[in-house]
Amino acid sequence: MTAPRRRGRPRLCPDDVVSKIVEMHRGGTGYRAICRVLNDSGIPTPAGRTRWYPSHVSRLLNTRNVVERFGRPRSGR
Repeated sequence: MTAPRRRGRPRLCPDDVVSKIVEMHRGGTGYRAICRVLNDSGIPTPAGRTRWYPSHVSRLLNTRNVVERFGRPRSGR
């Protein structure tokens, strides 16, 4: 039996980057600080761009794939 085929666009953000972002967020690091770390490390965005913005981090943390794997991100409010 073969594994079910994933639907939709292929995931472009490597698992290690997603794990790093989730770990920093769970540790209380804000979106801007996460962006600073990613930009300083030279890690490209899922779209291949060189600069991360808070909206990229927020969108990544709220994608169905990440939510299913790591759970819903905590709210800062």
